[in-house]
Amino acid sequence: MANDSGPPELVLFDLGGVLCRFEPDRRAAELAAAIGVTEDEIHALVFASGFDQECDLGIHSETAILERFRRLGFPGDRDELRRAWAKAFIPDRAVIDLAIALRSEGVVVATLSDNGPVLLAAIESVVTPSAIDEHVFSCMLGATKPEPAAFLAALELLDARPQQTFFVDDNPVNVLSARRLGIRGEQANKAADVESALRSVGLLRAHSVRQKQGLTKTRSDRNKKAPHPISQVRGFAAPPAGLEPSTVRLTVQVKGALGRD
Repeated sequence: MANDSGPPELVLFDLGGVLCRFEPDRRAAELAAAIGVTEDEIHALVFASGFDQECDLGIHSETAILERFRRLGFPGDRDELRRAWAKAFIPDRAVIDLAIALRSEGVVVATLSDNGPVLLAAIESVVTPSAIDEHVFSCMLGATKPEPAAFLAALELLDARPQQTFFVDDNPVNVLSARRLGIRGEQANKAADVESALRSVGLLRAHSVRQKQGLTKTRSDRNKKAPHPISQVRGFAAPPAGLEPSTVRLTVQVKGALGRD
């Protein structure tokens, strides 16, 4: 693991498996019920077919995805598709409290998630905005973890150096890839392990997840916190009105010998 002289200034959290429990069967059941097919058929048509992976890479806009589902028989509108997609993600309140605590200490907190524009559009219904400065999804980057290009593009987007960054993911392959780039990282998927990992790099000194009152003041108090300069300068916290999330794409030229794993 790379070392740095002080605590990280940026923490990157994986979404499904760290900030949230990932239960894809809930999403499949919701979509299957709406369309009138079996969950196995949804899996074959959307996920096993590679369509979902293309969405994660930003190949399809949210509008194109909705049109695809309507051709399959989905009767709902954009909001109903977003709600169905978000069903797969169950927020882990204890980990989200840790993210809120980090922000109260001045640490920048972002997601780094392999997901597409539908979930990106619905993300604030899944993770409270008070917990996250920036959501960085693979559909914005054109690359997914564990590709080095995904990490490098995320750092470029967030204007951060690897040595300033700490990454938490439930997949050890992703953590290893981050470490190879000089990003400190740990595998964790439970709140206690996430807290331990954060404390190991000098974070959360003033907070304890076991003392919830010390982590979460009132919602109004949390919302008084000024946005981090990244949000002001980069403006990627949410796409402008009328702009497809998948069109907000960062193109990064990855220099050197780094290639796809």
